[in-house]
Amino acid sequence: PLITQITSTLEAGINNSILLPNKSIQLIPDSKTLTKEQLYNYLTDNVLNAPISGLRTYYPRNKISAEIKTNSDELILNTTSPIKIILGDLKPYLYLLDINLVKLIYEIEHSNYMRFCGDNLEHCGRFTFNKEDFIEFFILVKKLKSSIGQ
Repeated sequence: PLITQITSTLEAGINNSILLPNKSIQLIPDSKTLTKEQLYNYLTDNVLNAPISGLRTYYPRNKISAEIKTNSDELILNTTSPIKIILGDLKPYLYLLDINLVKLIYEIEHSNYMRFCGDNLEHCGRFTFNKEDFIEFFILVKKLKSSIGQ
């Protein structure tokens, strides 16, 4: 269940921060079947830099207290922090997993997105988004999802 939480957390973040606020999308695609090309096309400056509106997700274990202003801020907060928590919860069980799965989890944990965007938020209280790093992270999580047969 912890591994599936990683994929569902990313999918929820994409859905809430990119797909739903995107006014140019007529029919909102399912974030579970989204391709990297589609995601890249949806990650426009208009959507990323738009001020957020509506309800926000709250994670009780999240200790970050930065002010969320844009959709990209919300995406970073709703993906990096919860996934970091899940990865921490998963560590005691890594020895039970297949070595290839452990390597993939390690790649996710040490991806540029988690290290740059996540660490910047956690240690500096600052939101910094990089589209290419996010796409790379998305691909890694998709690989994880297919590795567990979800």
